[in-house]
Amino acid sequence: MTNDKLHVLQSFRGIAASMVVVHHALNAMLYYHPIRSNFLLFLCHLGKYGVDFFFVLSGFILTYAYSQKKQNPMPWHRFITARFIRVYIPFLPISLALYFFYTYYPQFSNGSRDLSLWTSLTLFPAGKPSLSVAWTLSHEMLFYLLFSIMYIGEKYWKILCAIWVIGIGIVYVAFYESTKNTFFSFLFSPYTIEFLVGYGAAKFYLQGKSIAKEIYLVLLVLFFSLVVYFLWNHWYPIRFLTNFLVALMSAMLILKYINSKRSPYRIFLFSGTISYSIYLIHNPIQIFIIRFFPEINSMTLVFLVLLLILFVVHLMAWVYFQIFENKATSMIKKWL
Repeated sequence: MTNDKLHVLQSFRGIAASMVVVHHALNAMLYYHPIRSNFLLFLCHLGKYGVDFFFVLSGFILTYAYSQKKQNPMPWHRFITARFIRVYIPFLPISLALYFFYTYYPQFSNGSRDLSLWTSLTLFPAGKPSLSVAWTLSHEMLFYLLFSIMYIGEKYWKILCAIWVIGIGIVYVAFYESTKNTFFSFLFSPYTIEFLVGYGAAKFYLQGKSIAKEIYLVLLVLFFSLVVYFLWNHWYPIRFLTNFLVALMSAMLILKYINSKRSPYRIFLFSGTISYSIYLIHNPIQIFIIRFFPEINSMTLVFLVLLLILFVVHLMAWVYFQIFENKATSMIKKWL
């Protein structure tokens, strides 16, 4: 992947990570402080779809990276090991720290903290993790595991995708309520479709195809208008429809800007570089700031506190990135 393409995707990661920070920060402000606003509630709901953007981006990057090594692919177990180290090593310190902190100081938690040590250690979805965003990492690891079939043979991967999508459809339509909050619902979660949207977008791009400018504009405006309408009115006519629309928009934005000649703003590149650390540590940081901040009772204060949170989170994430994403993962790779 060329530096220009990498920079575009990195900047997207930074934007998606900041969206999730804003989501959790506004959610906490609306909970702890006497401020009520439909606009803030809308921004809060919109921010959580940064996760969907991440999933699509992950599917795109994995597929693109595989295409560059297609003639001499690495063994599948090396792919799994590399992805495991990338996700798990930075995850473990913050997960364990929060597990023991919430165990001894449960009053600092926003909600129920009947925590699972097993899930907090392994990301296996068998209980409530100490890190609230860990559920997304479980989905990420599942997709890595299944995508590793690509390194055995692409035809096997395509067969698996077909079976997987059929299974998701059956569970979604016929067994959604009966399998809710079970491992079965995790295995056949519609979130997996978002990774596959990213995979499809990458294949579309690698084949040299493009969307006509007029069609692209119409679809983007249509999808965005529907998402805004659903979120503003709190109306969700079909489960996961909003997520799916965001996934399609994410794929279209990636395809639109992947060949952009304009260099992304440095702040977005910086955010993208440390985006995983931002994602891992932002929630306890923003909760601490918001809970101990004097009363937030105006829109001006809301946005000032948001800027403060984004600044502190980026600063602490940079430190966390240097220690755990850079040094710790490098040490583990050398040992292995």
